[in-house]
Amino acid sequence: MTIGEKIAKIRKDNKLSQEEFGELFLVSRQAVGKWESDSVLPETDKIIRMCSGFDVSINWLLGIEEDEYNADKDLETFEIISKVNSTYDEKIYNINRKSKKWFKFVTTFTIVLALVMSVAFMILFERYQELDSRLDWINSDTAGN
Repeated sequence: MTIGEKIAKIRKDNKLSQEEFGELFLVSRQAVGKWESDSVLPETDKIIRMCSGFDVSINWLLGIEEDEYNADKDLETFEIISKVNSTYDEKIYNINRKSKKWFKFVTTFTIVLALVMSVAFMILFERYQELDSRLDWINSDTAGN
């Protein structure tokens, strides 16, 4: 039995469609189809999560051992999903935390930049008015001569 056939067996024994199976690993239905047809191997982290979540041996999945996969372990779907997704939750939390920090930085930078530009505009506007009044004074002075 190939790795793809074993993945298909795990999925079918747990009564999951390719789409549902893919959602557990944040991949598309097409990616699961490629795994099952042995066109592409899943990434290492997905193999590890798959074995952990569905309680199968990595050695069995990779064909190192010939121990038969036992589908009668009565794992609840909720248990499987929570096992598979626990690592993803951790990664998503870290990504969200980094995104929030980045958002704070960008927001702060934008506010500071807007304040600096406002002050610069006010200074330039004052200088313009000062120069304009001097020019008016010079024009009125030269017109009088």
